[in-house]
Amino acid sequence: MQRRRLTASVITALAFPVNVFTFVPPTTPGKSKISRNYYSNTVDDTLLYRGVRSQRNIGTSILSMYRDVKSEIVDDSWRLKFSSVSKRESKGLIQLRASVNTGAVTEDESNDVVDEGWSGKDQLLVVSFLLILFASFAILLTLLPTGGWRYFLAGGVCASTSHAIATPIDVIKTRKQVDAEYKYEGLMKSALRLVKNEGVVILLAGFGPTVFGYLFEGALKFGLYEVLKPVASRFASYCAFLLKMELKSRIPAYLLCGVVSGYAASLLLCPMEALRIRLVSEPEVGKEGWVQGGMKMVHNEGIRGFFKGMTAMLSKQIPYTVTKQVSFDLITAMIYTNISSLSNSTFVVPFISALMSSILSCISSHPGDMLLSVVNAHEGKRRTREFAKKIYKEDGILGFFTGIAPRFLHVGIIVTSQLLIYDWIKRLFGCGATGLV
Repeated sequence: MQRRRLTASVITALAFPVNVFTFVPPTTPGKSKISRNYYSNTVDDTLLYRGVRSQRNIGTSILSMYRDVKSEIVDDSWRLKFSSVSKRESKGLIQLRASVNTGAVTEDESNDVVDEGWSGKDQLLVVSFLLILFASFAILLTLLPTGGWRYFLAGGVCASTSHAIATPIDVIKTRKQVDAEYKYEGLMKSALRLVKNEGVVILLAGFGPTVFGYLFEGALKFGLYEVLKPVASRFASYCAFLLKMELKSRIPAYLLCGVVSGYAASLLLCPMEALRIRLVSEPEVGKEGWVQGGMKMVHNEGIRGFFKGMTAMLSKQIPYTVTKQVSFDLITAMIYTNISSLSNSTFVVPFISALMSSILSCISSHPGDMLLSVVNAHEGKRRTREFAKKIYKEDGILGFFTGIAPRFLHVGIIVTSQLLIYDWIKRLFGCGATGLV
């Protein structure tokens, strides 16, 4: 008896963490309908699949599923096609099925096999990540010039708030990019169909990693951009001196700051953006919460899975950051300088500048955003350039601008609200309005 229990425990450990099974019953004999990215067994078309929606007792769940399909299995190898489950998990399922078949594990004994939730390694990994993140920011803040922390605070608050507000639009945009079912539909039609198929809650998919990721991404992006301005100006002037050129424009310094801050922010945001896209494209991954969804990605793909879209992230974030930050600075300064009646405006000038910046930054960064969505939508080891070639082959240059209509709305809301909040917080803490300092 003890030996059998030990065997059951080992097999269940191999299967941890098993994803939530949600098989869709076939609508008509001969035409089984299985929702995308779920398990698919080699069985008769007339088989009625049973959904296993609880993970509290893995052994009982798998055995229950096995009893339902046992008489209908036509291939003794019990082949599994899977996309959101690791090889280790599928191996555990197959071994458990074999153990039940040979009598090594009984149904009663399987009740002793319980999923305790997170393992100690999972908890240690999450805690370590948070400690490293907070420690890194604490060290960075100690190196800043006096008052530099205000830019980081303003950037974190405005980025997190603005992206949280636009989450539903971001969900629709992402699904249009990664799901052929919604690709050629309009914004409203896609939204209504998505809600009808998956419920209203789908519009908040990825909300957690969005808020968390952009809190730190915004702090780093806005903060570095502002504190590097004096350094970049001196560097640009030095380069101009070496080249015996007269440098009167601040644009080169602003561009350099935008590139550096955009690159640094991309490194920080990439894991959270990869998780957000996965939660949107495969909602079953986040059934138990976005943190647990992240741990499933770690188990299935390793840490590298969070950075496989790094090239796409850089191609999106650097043009986006440079265009947004630099255009906002230049447009506000131009309006304040040339329209004296608006020199004391605390809303109109930032609003007009932010709206124009949102349009420019959306256009410049959308090809990268398209690549980022398709790279992170599902598991796999295909490189960014392979996706780029596929998009170009199927739809040409216009393929890189799929979903730009909802993204104009998405980025318009994000950038306009973000820059308004940022300018307001800067004024509140005595940093001066953008374009006047």
